Amino acid sequence: MLAAKAKRVILVDTYPQCNLTGMALKKEESEDDKARIETIYNTHSNIKTDLASAFESQPRAIEAVDCISIEGQEGLFLLPGYVGFGEYEVTLGIAQELSGSI
Repeated sequence: MLAAKAKRVILVDTYPQCNLTGMALKKEESEDDKARIETIYNTHSNIKTDLASAFESQPRAIEAVDCISIEGQEGLFLLPGYVGFGEYEVTLGIAQELSGSI
């Protein structure tokens, strides 16, 4: 609804099964659609690769993310999920617990 009202909206898929990513990209079962989705995963940013420096204590700044425009809705963008994003759950849980005790 916000994108339909000329607002810029970013959908961020944080779920390891990437259901939002599949739905937003209209994942179908044809070979052409599978190839298109595979190309997106191999050439665009995703949540795991874009946040890796923060989770892996790499000494570099987090940079802007290149989101994917959603077809058929101007102003709606997607930061795709990644199946391996669940690897960070323990790290995130510890960080949340530590920040609550400070």
